[in-house]
Amino acid sequence: MGTQFESQQRTMMFAENIFEGWLSMPSMEALLNDGTEMSSEHSTTTISPQSQRQEDIAFGITQADPPARNETPKASKNTPVDDAAGRKRRGHTKSRLGCISCKKRKIKCQEIWPSCTNCVKRGCACRYPTVFKHTQHDRIVSEVMSSPRQFVKLSETPKMFSANDMRLFHHFLIAAHPCIPIKHESVWIQDMPTFSHHYDYLMHAILALAGSHLSMFIDDPRGNMALSHRQTAIKGLEEAFARWPPKADEAHVMLATSYLLAFQAGYMPDGFLDNILSLRGCAFLSQFILSNRLEGAFSVEPNLHSTGLELKLRNFPSLDQTLVRNALRSTVHFSHLLEADTTQDIEKALFAQLVESIRPLCIYFPPSESPDPPASSRSSSTGSWECSLASRLATPLPSPTNINNPILPGDLPVTLNEVIARGRGFIEDIPPGHVPDPFRALNALMSTLVILTTWPQDAVLHLMSPSNKLGMITMAHFGAIRIIVTPLSAPESALNTPVKAMIEWCEKIIDAVEDDENIKWSQYVEWPATIFRTLRGYLNQKHGLTLGDIHERLVKDAAAFLEGRPGCILR
Repeated sequence: MGTQFESQQRTMMFAENIFEGWLSMPSMEALLNDGTEMSSEHSTTTISPQSQRQEDIAFGITQADPPARNETPKASKNTPVDDAAGRKRRGHTKSRLGCISCKKRKIKCQEIWPSCTNCVKRGCACRYPTVFKHTQHDRIVSEVMSSPRQFVKLSETPKMFSANDMRLFHHFLIAAHPCIPIKHESVWIQDMPTFSHHYDYLMHAILALAGSHLSMFIDDPRGNMALSHRQTAIKGLEEAFARWPPKADEAHVMLATSYLLAFQAGYMPDGFLDNILSLRGCAFLSQFILSNRLEGAFSVEPNLHSTGLELKLRNFPSLDQTLVRNALRSTVHFSHLLEADTTQDIEKALFAQLVESIRPLCIYFPPSESPDPPASSRSSSTGSWECSLASRLATPLPSPTNINNPILPGDLPVTLNEVIARGRGFIEDIPPGHVPDPFRALNALMSTLVILTTWPQDAVLHLMSPSNKLGMITMAHFGAIRIIVTPLSAPESALNTPVKAMIEWCEKIIDAVEDDENIKWSQYVEWPATIFRTLRGYLNQKHGLTLGDIHERLVKDAAAFLEGRPGCILR
């Protein structure tokens, strides 16, 4: 009898070693009979003793038959037994909320839901009697609510949305969520959808963005639904501002809603001003979150920096030098208009940033090597001019610098007085030893957005007024320079951004620059008009034109942007 008992003990220890660390998995019986009341003495499933014995052995839960209540186990020859210890049972606090397995084995249960430590250790299913389920669930909820980890309880009275709304919600998760701030994708596809259960205006902003994004690729009647959701989201956001100041969670929700509305305006043909105004809302909320140190879903930082962005700029592709110099010459061409007494500071500041956005991308060429070869020599990527360009871009770049966050106030990289002090010749003539600096160019380009999002609103509205010829010329160059620099420096997640509305905005700005009796204003937008003629040709070929498509054309067929033609049909 002693030999059999020792053999059974060794079998149980061997099974424990094999299944140590297994996660507890509910059995199919538990899934099918979850609502059936179970107890420690009876089970609704009829299993023969022999079958139950085989199942216990298979799952490694074999144990010796317990001795009778008044019977002391016999000791082996090598293991003496203390008679006093054999007669006394160790006292313990009785468990009335334990799992069925622990009750069956007559051991103390840790009463941890959904699986106790004993069942996890043994690798067996942990099941509690149905009558105790609510008690255990309430205990777990209270523990989670007191945990420092962020927990969002879903609404107990969910709102009703249609099947089309759910399609838009799905489209948001897989394709339409914003690409900014950098490295916040998980916030858009996990945190914000959860918060939308409590903030209706956030949910409507999500659906609005998804509907407008979808309309960029297909003719979809849900575009009208997107505008309806937008109006509801704006109304809810205004009500949230009326409850100012918000708590930390709602401050981040309001910031997310402003981002969503800004992105949606970026897909609307007449949404240019709305896009800027929504970004100004993002700037205001970001400053509030940063100054009050409100922790939440978003990480608001004064500077943009990431390993991916640094790698992208260090591998900045070859940008056609004729295209770069044409942009620089066109910008300098209207610089004398800034000397008028009616010129405002915002126009001067924006002009200076545009020069600084393009000049650092120039490459020095000796007089014997013309940076403006004929188009025929540029059609082949293996020509000597392209090889010379590639060799110059291989020059080590300067160490990375901080790049301004476009929605937070910051010092501008350069002022108009500094640009004027250098002289027009210095701006257009690239000196020997000049090294391309994409970091510097991108920082200046981001600073143009800093001006639009943080400077006084009256100045911004004056800049964008159709009657302001200088403002329209400056904004036309802003759009053209942005469209040729951004695709080459944008993160991978941003390359899928549709640009249809952006092209239509700039076309309207260029059309607003009309000649009058005194000045031929149209001469100052000839270069931007050439760029957008090319883009219009691409857009006519591909309705869902993206930044990635423009990136491909800039690298493979930059001559099309010089000549104002669409080039080959995009795939």
